Amino acid sequence: MSVTTKAITTPNQITSRGGGSPTELRQALFHVLSGISSTWQLDQNSLAAIIHRSPSTISEWMNKESVSVSMSTPSPDDAQIYEFIEFYDSVSSLFVRVEDQTRWLKQAATEFGNKSPITILEEHPKNLYMLREWVDRAARP
Repeated sequence: MSVTTKAITTPNQITSRGGGSPTELRQALFHVLSGISSTWQLDQNSLAAIIHRSPSTISEWMNKESVSVSMSTPSPDDAQIYEFIEFYDSVSSLFVRVEDQTRWLKQAATEFGNKSPITILEEHPKNLYMLREWVDRAARP
């Protein structure tokens, strides 16, 4: 499964192009997050832990098929969603095959203290930024 995410990095990028309303952005974010979850075989609890939202929030998004984000100024919670999408893009660039992506995400590695990247992502919100930097550096030797 391929997930197109390049157009969705901040709310203003979509709405400023005249290409979408706030509702369309929230629905697009839902579809992107749902696609990433499906591609990487993440359940709702894992997604909640990675983007540091409650499982009930993720469940609400799934029921409404819409992600709640601020349209004027993204909150730190909103920024975590956008960063996760960027992280997906980075991992997809480094590992083209989905099997390689999921193996890397779920396999413990010595460079991460014998933890898997998924475990690290679930531990603290800032770890998403750290892992994205690691992936981006690995992609540009």
